[in-house]
Amino acid sequence: MKNSKTILLPLAQTQQAPTHARRDEVRTQNVPVRPRNSAPPMRQKPNERPRAVNQTTTLRVTSQTRTQRTFTRTMQGRRYDNGMTLRPAATVRVNWQKPYFPRGHVYYPHYQQRYDPRRNYVSPFGFYFGIVPAFISRDFGYDRRPDHGYVEVITYSGNKFRSYANSQDTNYFNDRALMQREPGLLNAIDELHEAFRSGNIDALVTLTDPNTEIAIYLKGNYEYSIDANDYLDLTRDALSSMKTIQFDLTLLHKRAEGVYVVSGKHVYWGRNGETRTVYVSYVLESLRDQWTLTQVGMAPDRVQEWS
Repeated sequence: MKNSKTILLPLAQTQQAPTHARRDEVRTQNVPVRPRNSAPPMRQKPNERPRAVNQTTTLRVTSQTRTQRTFTRTMQGRRYDNGMTLRPAATVRVNWQKPYFPRGHVYYPHYQQRYDPRRNYVSPFGFYFGIVPAFISRDFGYDRRPDHGYVEVITYSGNKFRSYANSQDTNYFNDRALMQREPGLLNAIDELHEAFRSGNIDALVTLTDPNTEIAIYLKGNYEYSIDANDYLDLTRDALSSMKTIQFDLTLLHKRAEGVYVVSGKHVYWGRNGETRTVYVSYVLESLRDQWTLTQVGMAPDRVQEWS
């Protein structure tokens, strides 16, 4: 047998494996039975601007979170190992959008300035008045109502939010056996907490499937469905523009076998410095042994017209 020769290729022709950017996953292993809620209210001086609550969430590091939080940077954006692709940031060049994005970049490319029901949908974040553009093009949504709507039913008193209609249903946050009976569910809820408290989109990626659309419900009513990556890019824009004071998920209701809806409220600073609240509802379904976000509900603290 002849001795094989080592062939040295020029550096420019050498193919390198893709470089993954993995976020820090240092977490304590002492996981609570239920996700932590907000700290006790802090005393504030009269007319003092609200202060953000320092909220922390303990996450369980699993093979699912490791895989889905790993991504490759490409010219097309972030490509995650679970198949999800998020767009790269684009420079804001449209004048009417600039007040919404003070950092000068935007991820979702299909915002609309004015509402026309024939051409537009209200964004999943349209009830965060003045924080991000309220409308998106109908060309990138779908009228595909799920067979079952699981988000919470909303009730109003006049134009003000009153309650979740099913708030007296069994709250499974009080079920000490839930962790054993529904493995990974509490961790999925922790991921929601981390995403909206810390502005970390990676946490939300772990709950999405590129082949599963997300149904959008506004004030408890089904409106449309969008691709998971579009929902994530809309969320990235919202997280980069809003200032969160408090994000708490306090109700966990079972809707069917392997289907839970977790609900609570998101308190943020409004455009004029006032405190505003959006009541949120997220449906998590066990699909292919992974907890997946399939429906999202939003309802404002008070009904108003968009400015």
